[in-house]
Amino acid sequence: ILKLSPNQSRTDILAIERKNGTVLIFAARFENWDLVHYLLSGLSPGEQMLLANQSGEDTLTTLQIAILAGNVEMVEFLLPMTTEALAADLMMTATEERSGKVFKYLFERREEIGLALDSNFADTLAWAAVEKDNLVALKCMLEVFPESVLNFGAPAFLLGLRLQDIEFAQSLYKAADALHLNRRLREMVTQQDDRGNTAFDYALDYAFAHQPGDSIALE
Repeated sequence: ILKLSPNQSRTDILAIERKNGTVLIFAARFENWDLVHYLLSGLSPGEQMLLANQSGEDTLTTLQIAILAGNVEMVEFLLPMTTEALAADLMMTATEERSGKVFKYLFERREEIGLALDSNFADTLAWAAVEKDNLVALKCMLEVFPESVLNFGAPAFLLGLRLQDIEFAQSLYKAADALHLNRRLREMVTQQDDRGNTAFDYALDYAFAHQPGDSIALE
């Protein structure tokens, strides 16, 4: 329909969208991002914000669907149309859905999107990242909020080893050492994860998976 009569069709579709807010959500769910971009381009900022922040039956907005899809380009396009009140929800969505690229994009622009990331919310994000195996989120947060990540030091450390990201595990251990968190350091080495493995178990797995005699993990 759009190809046959683009101008009239856009007008008709926007009329439907203004009435019940279904077209954008429908297009986003089928990942028809060209249609989403087409419908929103050229509108006033106020109307863009009004339409883009409408949600479907499951309460997800077009931007949240883009986050779930891991579409950084569409997140970048939709982000200026988002109300500041949604910023915290967007960051949590990216954390829980393991959208690593999207989380990094939002985290680096947290001030631009009006996200007041205090220590309490940072703790919440760190816990969610550990629970959802979101290593990208933990790596981003370790640079800015090391204390929040270290509050869950042992599970985060074990996650890094299980996913064979030795560099992250080493950085986490060094951060705890620099802050003289001796109890955290002991927990990293001695605690078991929900699979019953310790840091040494994962270190041995890593060593055997690489060159014989490779000692970096054990060190």
